[in-house]
Amino acid sequence: MDNICERTTCTATQSSVRFGLSADKVIDGNIKQNYRNCSHTEMRKSVAWVMVDFQKAIKLKNVVIYYRNEGHWKPYRFRQYRLEVSNSSGTQQWIQCYKDNTDYPAVPSSIQNISCEQITRFLRVISTYDAPEDDGSPDYLVGYALLEICEIQAYGCNVGFYGPNCTSCEGCENCDIVLMSTIYRLKSIVTCSPNCENLQCNGNGHCTRGCNQGYWGDKCQNNCSSSCSTTVCNRPNGICNSCSDGYFGELCENICSLKCLRLKCNKDTGYCSTGCAPGYYGNYCNSTCGNCNTTTCDRLNGSCKDCSSSYYGVKCDQNCSKNCLNLECRQIDGYCSNGCKNGFFGFFCNMQCSGKCIQNNCSQNGTCVNGCKTHWSGKRCDRCDFSHYGSECSKECSVNCIKQTCHNITGFCTYGCYNGFYSENCEKKCSASCLSNCNRHSGECDGKCPVGKFGNYCDKMCNQNCKYGCNKNNGLCDFGCIDGKFGPDCLQTCSIGCISGCRQIDGSCTCEAGWQGHQCDECSQTHYGQRCDQLCSPICLNGTCFSNNGSCKEGCNINLYNAKRIQDMNQISKSCSSKDIYSALYGVLTILFLSIFLNIFLIVRNFKKSLLKKQTPIIGICKSYQNSAGYANTTLDDKEEGNIYYQELGEFSQPSFGDSIEGKAGYEELNKNNQPSDYDELH
Repeated sequence: MDNICERTTCTATQSSVRFGLSADKVIDGNIKQNYRNCSHTEMRKSVAWVMVDFQKAIKLKNVVIYYRNEGHWKPYRFRQYRLEVSNSSGTQQWIQCYKDNTDYPAVPSSIQNISCEQITRFLRVISTYDAPEDDGSPDYLVGYALLEICEIQAYGCNVGFYGPNCTSCEGCENCDIVLMSTIYRLKSIVTCSPNCENLQCNGNGHCTRGCNQGYWGDKCQNNCSSSCSTTVCNRPNGICNSCSDGYFGELCENICSLKCLRLKCNKDTGYCSTGCAPGYYGNYCNSTCGNCNTTTCDRLNGSCKDCSSSYYGVKCDQNCSKNCLNLECRQIDGYCSNGCKNGFFGFFCNMQCSGKCIQNNCSQNGTCVNGCKTHWSGKRCDRCDFSHYGSECSKECSVNCIKQTCHNITGFCTYGCYNGFYSENCEKKCSASCLSNCNRHSGECDGKCPVGKFGNYCDKMCNQNCKYGCNKNNGLCDFGCIDGKFGPDCLQTCSIGCISGCRQIDGSCTCEAGWQGHQCDECSQTHYGQRCDQLCSPICLNGTCFSNNGSCKEGCNINLYNAKRIQDMNQISKSCSSKDIYSALYGVLTILFLSIFLNIFLIVRNFKKSLLKKQTPIIGICKSYQNSAGYANTTLDDKEEGNIYYQELGEFSQPSFGDSIEGKAGYEELNKNNQPSDYDELH
């Protein structure tokens, strides 16, 4: 079974041609579905059709139709098409094989495969459908149909043949194209119905060429509906090909809306196809137009070209604002185009003029025409003048505001405060200690403080020891201290040992005689006393002594000590009797002997123990001598920090002679072996 449209004898025509896209394109074998490969009927036509002529009757099996379908272009114009066949192009005897029932907004498939088992010479695709998508364009007016068919393929065999390979019917007058079942009776005579076209029928009486106009059925025994246009209907089922004006439906049994223009409506849907009577709109023209200036409105959405006075909107169904001057407004959006009544303003004149306008008169944008009442300003008199604030503009801006100008609601000084004042309303005074002005918000002094004061508000006094004032932020003496003071805040006093003042940073200075140290705050090695103004004893070894009491640090110089004692004894002998001299001499010799003995004992002991590394000073004796000679008013039990020699002597397993000089108790400790002591003999 082949595509009969591919035969060279096959031709095609169409109802009209647009852009040169003729019917030849539907049988050229090209199934591409873009615009340039498709036929195209002309616009502004109420009927569109494309017809194929096979040049002779053939047994048709099925038809494949390719309709235009590009990415953005859907086959919406293909809705409700009909596929019809006939053996005569010049008559109205078209048999409907198929009717599409797709409704807006759905679209049919762009490729249709339709079963149509008929013996026919002519095949056509026909449409009277008016696509709503085209109604908004000036090129596509209401009530017109279009077809854009790219290819038609008709599959079947020549008459007398059947099956996929078009096999001969083998002597049958006719046979089914698929099953080869005979459709006549041998040697039987059948009288055809007078309603059969050309009185031709088969052995069963079925009309083989179709029915005469006005009849339908296998034997053309049924009358078509009287509402069918020209009383033509589909042979198999009696469905009208088209309806008379005022009717719709398959059998044209339904009456179109009385509001349809000229009572015409779509056969299948009943939609008014030629428009609506004045004052109505909608598919069935059953909706009433709004307050249009004319009696007509858009057929589909009811929009008006122009509105009656005092109405606006697409359908003129909204009232203009009652405050519009003369109740007139713009149709598209309701804008009061002639202005507003007195006392109102705005797009819809629905806002009242400010009560602060003189005579309550303002323009449509709200500007007060005659100016503002006292203390009010602005185009709409909706804010206070520069020197007043508050909800009623009854409060006066502070006189401390620069230019006496403030915010119209809060009273905040717009340009700041005059010198000496701060806060939002400039009501607070700056500190009296501020040299210049103060911060607008916090009141802290700007710039430097007066000499002698510091702090954010310059209300704190610098330390009186500061020289030339102090640091504003922390009160430290950045410019130095007065004489005799040092430290970052000048609270520390220079040492009395300084010759003339000291450095502020660390208290260092040049020392007076008898003083030493970084800050001259300790006695030198050769001086002692509260003011370090007393020299150590010349008998002290190396001339050094402790600073608090003058006792020798390193012990006594023995030679100087003995010479001094002898000198003292000679002085005593001049003023004493011989007995006294002998007694004194005896005592001196005894002490000398004991001193030598003690020194020897200690040297041996230290050597054995290896505890002392320096020469052991005979401190006790040196101090005893000082007491008797008047060099220092001290005793042997004085303990000076750093005098390690007393401590070292105390580490021996037995007490030394020096430990016992202070009193008799010490000698008793030495005489535990019942030996007489020198102390007993002297006393």
